[in-house]
Amino acid sequence: EILALANVPTFDPNAFAKAPEEARRNRAIRDLYEPGSVFKIVTFAAALEEGLLRPNEVIECLGGRIVLAGHTIRDHRPFFRLTAREVLEQSSNVGTIQIALRVGAERLAQYIERFGFGRRTGVELPGEARGIVRPMRRWTPVSVGAIAIGQEIGVTALQMAAAMAAIANEGVWVQPHLVRAVRSRDGTVVKRAQPERRRILSPASARALAQMLEGVVERGTGQLAQLSGYSAAGKTGTAQQFDPRTRRYSRTRYVASFAGFAPVADPRVVVLVALDRPRPKYTGGEVAAPVFKRIAEVALHALNVPPDRQEGRPLLAMRTNFASEGTEGEIGLGIAEEGKDEALRFSSLPPAQRDLPGRDLARAVASAGRTKEALPLVRVPDFRGQGIRAVTEQCARIGLRLIVSGSGRAVRQEPAAGTLVVRGTTCRVQFQ
Repeated sequence: EILALANVPTFDPNAFAKAPEEARRNRAIRDLYEPGSVFKIVTFAAALEEGLLRPNEVIECLGGRIVLAGHTIRDHRPFFRLTAREVLEQSSNVGTIQIALRVGAERLAQYIERFGFGRRTGVELPGEARGIVRPMRRWTPVSVGAIAIGQEIGVTALQMAAAMAAIANEGVWVQPHLVRAVRSRDGTVVKRAQPERRRILSPASARALAQMLEGVVERGTGQLAQLSGYSAAGKTGTAQQFDPRTRRYSRTRYVASFAGFAPVADPRVVVLVALDRPRPKYTGGEVAAPVFKRIAEVALHALNVPPDRQEGRPLLAMRTNFASEGTEGEIGLGIAEEGKDEALRFSSLPPAQRDLPGRDLARAVASAGRTKEALPLVRVPDFRGQGIRAVTEQCARIGLRLIVSGSGRAVRQEPAAGTLVVRGTTCRVQFQ
């Protein structure tokens, strides 16, 4: 389900006719680009699914240089022997090509088709492009290696996001869609979306690849995509643009991208960021990964997804770094200091009571035989007059969940400013 789709430059919909064509174009579904290293997820998926690769086996990276049919392909720095996991983390072109040569042209072409490249996704938007996937009979001796690292293929941002979502969905490709349901005036569902779903990878292969992609964010080229409070997995891409004048790949024009999902164990959002010719920095890890971080954190907070990390470490008892400095953080499903007798475990409450406003939740806890003093309490700030970003940051800092309605400046909030509530309480703030 597409929750948000944005293009820059944009336009004023009230003056559509006055906007230049460049601003009106929906780049996410119409513009084609060579995805570069983000596309390596297809190569690795094929190798894992076909039983041709183990995450910890060693791959010879040949000092960062490989020659295919007289064409030299290099890494961004010399690598010699890396595990398959490290090949993906460090985005080694040579290592990926070595893996692709195991897969072979025929199987690689099959997985490109499985992931939906070369045909429209069928999203409910006009003007969607098919992408460019040459038939295998037109591949050259270089093609397997080039396509494996995201060259010689044209994709849309939506196609690439859907491919990453298939890994997050444990191997099930789901057709991107905008409309969840159509309702009549009285609220009756007239039509419910039935997006196409098809399994393209086994759950085991998808999970193995997801763990490898988590390593990209934790230790590899995607470290600037690390989220506050959440695990994340993804892949960077830095693709040279083809220069039609010189008929060579440009050394100054790039598409920088990052595609990823979070949290890793139970993904709720997939985000793809692509930037055309960024300057002065131009790599996906430098310019696209930080944008992923900002978007994913806001989305996860808006969806009330409980954090699963604290200071980059997995949480044992639903700990979160939402708490202010010097304190342990807790949110609605558990308490930080595991093993302390006085620590309340919210999982002991009936599910219907876990999202109650602070006072009601305290009563529910007391009625469950616990003491009110065991609860970590925070005071609700006065959000009036502030923008969505400022309110989101305050809620994150003190450990409150946030539900936003409207846009502009905050005009109303519940609970009221100054109310003492349990950390993890949901605040509803209206903006206009």
